[in-house]
Formats: sequence, C-alpha cells, structure tokens
Amino acid sequence: MLANGYPAHLVKNHTSIHPQYNRRQRRNKKENTKPVVYMKLPFLCDSIANNAKYLIKSLNLPVNLRIAYSTLPPLWKLLGKHNNPTCGNHCICHGRDLCNKKNVVYEITCSVCLDTYIGETQNTLRSRMKGHLRSTSNVFQHFLASHNETITSTVRFTHKILKTGFADTLHRKYYERNTIKKNKPKINIQFNSYLT
Repeated sequence: MLANGYPAHLVKNHTSIHPQYNRRQRRNKKENTKPVVYMKLPFLCDSIANNAKYLIKSLNLPVNLRIAYSTLPPLWKLLGKHNNPTCGNHCICHGRDLCNKKNVVYEITCSVCLDTYIGETQNTLRSRMKGHLRSTSNVFQHFLASHNETITSTVRFTHKILKTGFADTLHRKYYERNTIKKNKPKINIQFNSYLT
C-alpha cells in the first residue's frame, strides 16, 4: 500500500489487528473446545433467527450448538400438483377413468373405418390423446387422408389400453413394437414406411 502512495499512518491504522478482533478470536478458541453440533431450522425471518441465536447462547449448553438455516420450499411444492383431474362423461374415455393411467401401450380405433393405431406413452393417456388431435399426428393424418376430414372436438375414435405397469421405458417400447408386428395396425403402417 505504501508503494501505491498511501500515507504510512493510514496504512498502519488499517493493517494492524484491532483489539476487539483479538477478543473475538480468544472467545472462539474457548468455544472450539466444545464439540460442535449443527441443527437445521427453516429460515423464517431475521428477528426469529437472532432470537434463536441469543436463546442458544443463554442456555450454556455442553456443546457448541450452531444453526444451519434452510429456506422453505416454494408454495407449489408444498401444495403439490393436481395430477389426477376428475374424469367424467365429457372426457375422451367417457368416465371409465382410463385417461389418468400412465406408462401404457394403447390402441386407437377409427370410428369411421375401424382402422387401428397402436402407440405407447409414459405420460397420462389423456395428454397423449390430446397429442393425437394435433395436425402432425398419424391419427389426425389418417382422418385427413382417408376420410377427407379433420378430427373435431367430438371424438372420432375410441381407444383402449392394451397393457400398463411396465418396469421401464425399454419394456414398454419393446411391447409396443411386438404388438405392432403381430396386429399390423393399418394407421401405423399407412404413415410409417419402415413397417411395410
């Protein structure tokens, strides 16, 4: 600091050890003889944290109790997601509660020509069926190509679950592939050249 042009008295005053710092250092040495124990508490506010600190000091415990504060989880984690919406007659499964099933291989049947499509999903069947209503879906393309119409809000296909409860994704995809080979569903074959 002296090389940078600071006055000697300023450097001496700011680089010497402050007496209060020495007292603090001595006090920490006394505390270090006690075993340290950590306690985890949720952090609520500064005043509660300070009150807890003073309370622990006043107890004169045989251990050096230190508090590690954690933040509370966000409200959406505490409340959780509403994963299973109520299924009713307005639903695509017509109240049979199939749409809340996950990890399934399913079959869709066209209500016009009775052609079938076999697919799999790890998500709920409801979200997968909504996916089939999009214009990029094979089922949607089938209605466009075969019947010259689009799927409207009224359900133009029926579906059923072929199997559920797979151990992992590999088993589900393997079952789907074997079922497609065995049943030869027309909608799968119509839009996937590798199946012909």
